[in-house]
Amino acid sequence: AFKKRGGKLVLWHGWSDPHISPLNSIAYAQAVTDRLGASSRDMLRLFLIPGMYHCGGGDGLASVDALTPLVAWVEGGDAPDSLIAL
Repeated sequence: AFKKRGGKLVLWHGWSDPHISPLNSIAYAQAVTDRLGASSRDMLRLFLIPGMYHCGGGDGLASVDALTPLVAWVEGGDAPDSLIAL
């Protein structure tokens, strides 16, 4: 239903998250792909951030801008292939 309504989801997860394993986000993205097939790329992008903790901080990138690429995807159809570190 989310995809049929034109929904777009940019998901990111820090590889160094001490609270929630990044494997959970990988499993979620895989479950969506298993259900929708290759068309899941029309609505879901997953980015794994080296060194990032839970939603920010850590020894790697401190934060990322996921909103700007999401807006560009929703409003202009330009799906993100990367996120920009802040």
